[in-house]
Amino acid sequence: MASNKVDVDADDISVISVATNCTTKSTVSNFTTSSDILICDNIVDEISQVLELDFDEQRNEIISDILRNGRQVLVKYQSVLIPEVYSAEINNFNDDSITATAHLSEVTPLLKLIKQYVYQRWETACANEPTVWEFINKLKAENNDHFEAVLRRTAEYGTTYTKSSSILAVVLQLLFQGIDDDCLRNESVFVNLWNSVTSGGLHECNNFATYIPEDDLKEQLHDPDSPLFLALRMYYHEKIPHLFKEYKIPNSKQNLHKLAADNVTQNGWLAGIQSVKGKIPPVKYEPLLQAIKTMVTSSVSEPPKLLSVSTVAATSTLVDKLSSDTSSL
Repeated sequence: MASNKVDVDADDISVISVATNCTTKSTVSNFTTSSDILICDNIVDEISQVLELDFDEQRNEIISDILRNGRQVLVKYQSVLIPEVYSAEINNFNDDSITATAHLSEVTPLLKLIKQYVYQRWETACANEPTVWEFINKLKAENNDHFEAVLRRTAEYGTTYTKSSSILAVVLQLLFQGIDDDCLRNESVFVNLWNSVTSGGLHECNNFATYIPEDDLKEQLHDPDSPLFLALRMYYHEKIPHLFKEYKIPNSKQNLHKLAADNVTQNGWLAGIQSVKGKIPPVKYEPLLQAIKTMVTSSVSEPPKLLSVSTVAATSTLVDKLSSDTSSL
């Protein structure tokens, strides 16, 4: 029987490997994520040029780490980067300059490239859900300051303070505008929101109503085609096949996964999984249910507080721990 430990919140992003060419350049390779998102070489090559990594043995490792965990990880590589290159980025990396209400501070060439990659990854992830992509671009047009704050946050910190790179995490950040950088810096509201929604389903958002306009919340909860519903369903559609496979539960008649995902989206893991109880042999259903109960009830430790780069750079042990924690998500 499968292990009882189920990590359904794990996010496989920006794990870079060499793949076949996807650009018009015939002599270069591609970087690909484990989520099957191809990253064209022009971004990778430009990052390499900005950081002057072309002949560095750690080139792939550094770029992969940046794309996974944001510009903050440069502090880990200070000893292998040219001092002028490093100081140009770190001197511009100021935690106090990226509050949601302030104008964004100077953007370096590296940060522009990371933001370009993040935006490209969002678009690719929404390929099968155009409604979600339309929502993202609508908000970009109507509330560009907030959109840029979320994009910048992702480029700076990766998944460090949001637990996930998924489109669901993006949609939640865009919708719950009251959870800004100051809130992330000092509180664990977003992680609590994430844990609640990904365990209890869509209506758990009601517990965080103070962070979203009332009309927006009603629209997201009551419209079956709302961006939030679709993004949450995307999340469960990705997690459920892996979970069922671990417990050797086939996708009977090719619709068990969809049925389970739709119900879990509305009702959360425990109530939602009951909808497919009659379609799974008890000998497999009971271990699955127990694993889900353990997963849902497991306490999640509070995420680390945002640290200034000067503090991180001066505390290498803490940096290593932070990197290890985020790479396991």
